[in-house]
Amino acid sequence: MKPISTMILTLLVIGMASCASVQPEREYKLSPGEEFVIKLESNPSTGYQWRITKGLEKSGISLMEESYTPKPNPTNKPRLGAGGTKSWKFETNKKGRYLLKFVYQRPGEEEPVQTKHFAVRVK
Repeated sequence: MKPISTMILTLLVIGMASCASVQPEREYKLSPGEEFVIKLESNPSTGYQWRITKGLEKSGISLMEESYTPKPNPTNKPRLGAGGTKSWKFETNKKGRYLLKFVYQRPGEEEPVQTKHFAVRVK
């Protein structure tokens, strides 16, 4: 009987850990109509790319612009494989709390190698 209760306790602990709240990288406190930018290091030559997988579905935040800037190259020679910065410009539309989730993964792969969350509070 003891091994079964140990197994049940282990499953409960694992379940509780998976329900733990997400720690955002940063929290933005804004008013409706304000814009903000999120920047993440990226290297598209590896096949990995950042995608927004959560947070835009409530229409409280709109994606205005998306861009990629390569790292500065002082030699002006091509630098294959050098990374850069991926940027997203957003605008807040209505009051509320939102959580943007970004994943860094290759297309077709199930699990991301990185996940980042950003909290947005619009007052």
